[in-house]
Amino acid sequence: MSGSDLAAWTKRRDEIRERAVIEVSDHLRRHGLGLHEVVSLADDGHALDQVETLIGEADRAFPDPEVLKRRLMEVLGCLEALSFVRADEMSLEGRGPRDVFGAIDWHGARLADLATRFGPVLTPSEAVSPR
Repeated sequence: MSGSDLAAWTKRRDEIRERAVIEVSDHLRRHGLGLHEVVSLADDGHALDQVETLIGEADRAFPDPEVLKRRLMEVLGCLEALSFVRADEMSLEGRGPRDVFGAIDWHGARLADLATRFGPVLTPSEAVSPR
């Protein structure tokens, strides 16, 4: 890979990551409280800590794209591991959104979509197409 190819690849990667950071930050400004509420209903505390860390990272003046993506993936893992028994209990008690399971699914799907915005994790040599 020539120096100009590497520079072009690096610039493109940085543009993709910058857009992803902006989209994640915007999403969490609009829906962070709802995500926090849903996770707090059905979790023992670990996932809630992860959500708060994600929101805190996204709220920084210049979030690190790698850290933000890692935090996003951790929250996704926590959403997958939420106790549905606990969520069902909360739903029956009338706490939280009307459809707790739908809210968990929506937040999980949206965060998974946002995680893909960071692009593939490739090294410059892997990003070069065969000629």
